[in-house]
Amino acid sequence: MIIKKTFKFYAAHRNEEIGGKCANLHGHRYGIECFFEVRRRNSISTPFAEFDERVGSLIKKGYDHGMLIHRGDPLYQTLSEHMRVHGEHLKLKVLDGPTSVENLAYTLFSEISALGFALMKIEVRETDTSVVEYTLSDWKADRAKFAWRRDDVHPEKQFGALGVPSTSFSDACVTVLDTEA
Repeated sequence: MIIKKTFKFYAAHRNEEIGGKCANLHGHRYGIECFFEVRRRNSISTPFAEFDERVGSLIKKGYDHGMLIHRGDPLYQTLSEHMRVHGEHLKLKVLDGPTSVENLAYTLFSEISALGFALMKIEVRETDTSVVEYTLSDWKADRAKFAWRRDDVHPEKQFGALGVPSTSFSDACVTVLDTEA
């Protein structure tokens, strides 16, 4: 059985690698549709509130009204220095790759799966007309392709019974800048 949940968040970003208008700092109202495989336990499967509490909290704390930024973007160093000098805390979601919607889908898939849900597919809407559909198969292929970015590659620890990441697996590909530390 599949449960579909929808979430949204607002975030700024830029993609410095592709140039043109996308290289400028701009924002989106991202829409996310998550498709979870669930098993029925008696008369219910998973209470919808569990998705709202855990996934909603992840989105609100890590993404909503923040800025997605690539660790290799020169703007990241500028903002880091600005925060250090002025004592200002900006909400930055730091990715190890450009902040394309494809990389965002990978990051979200990794983080939501790590919450212990059997995520089968995620759809990330960047604009009214642009949606990326990202599946478990896509995620597994990207994990293999970008394994060189991680120092924690232990395939035997990565997947649970359904082929999704175990809750104890920590994805070092994605880092949230902790400005409180």
